[in-house]
Amino acid sequence: MRSQLSFIPTPFEGEHLLSTMARWGKLQGERDTNQALNRLSDNIRAFTPTNSYEPMFDDFIKHYGDCAERNKLLEQHTSLKYHSALIQYKKIYPVENLIAYNPGGVKPKFSKQVGRLSTLTIPQQSKLAFSGAWRWCQSCSKLDNLRRGTSFWHVAHQLPSAITCYQHHHQILSEGCHDCGFSYTDIRNHSAPPVDDKCPVCSAKIAPKTYTLNEHTQWLLENSMRLLEQQGTLSSPQYSHQMKNGVAGFFAKASSLSRKAPIYLADSLQNEFKDWLFSNGLSVFFKQPELAVDERVLSIDTGRYQARNWPPISVLLWLRFFGVESISNRHI
Repeated sequence: MRSQLSFIPTPFEGEHLLSTMARWGKLQGERDTNQALNRLSDNIRAFTPTNSYEPMFDDFIKHYGDCAERNKLLEQHTSLKYHSALIQYKKIYPVENLIAYNPGGVKPKFSKQVGRLSTLTIPQQSKLAFSGAWRWCQSCSKLDNLRRGTSFWHVAHQLPSAITCYQHHHQILSEGCHDCGFSYTDIRNHSAPPVDDKCPVCSAKIAPKTYTLNEHTQWLLENSMRLLEQQGTLSSPQYSHQMKNGVAGFFAKASSLSRKAPIYLADSLQNEFKDWLFSNGLSVFFKQPELAVDERVLSIDTGRYQARNWPPISVLLWLRFFGVESISNRHI
């Protein structure tokens, strides 16, 4: 274990833990930021938004000492809570409890401590348009810099199911430079998003892309925030039932009203969903939407069973397609 450090910054409200770590590295004033960060953990790797949990999170949290509320930090300063409803129980349980999951249901006399937790990667991330690079709200960056003396990377801006800011609902999130193609894929040397909206590589003006904003994109933003801020524990979050069983429930209801065999009904619904997705400008959430609709990430034939290891954007889109007004903890 690394020695206790004399100073560790407290995460700002809504700040991603990796942003806090990168900010600490910059405050060290060393020429090599990576060398400074290696003092935090033996597990330091690229600071990307593609994983909901990294072992280096815990290595960093340990430096706060006994007063640190570990699970609270993970829930409020990573995307773990947002993804938790669809993460397999055997994977999320050790992260929450730091002990091995016992599938037999009988608690051992001496719980087996987990030696090293595994990274939890965002499912199907290669198919998602907003999962590989850090995003930011230009209005938030300026406001944070004014209030805190620095801008910082928000957890909510990294949700793959959001294209606008949770605080400035009409502000589309910035993704990178359109001139040279630069994006913030690793923030170890970029502890804060730009306040001047200039690309750090070519100095061109960074402007958000243009997307269709409508009641569906607003619904996705609102319910994405519900997932991020939901009550309950990591292994038993508030919206777990609806996220895991909602699509299956609606399919079962449709099947009871149809004379089609389930496989043909699934195909019919898939075609309807595809038309709905593209006509409402919602295909922007996927890198290759034409392929995504026909693959597991958006397959109703897969979704008619209990959802496991799905990205939340897939389930949210399906629930919206079926007319859900808002996700809730009520049974389907």
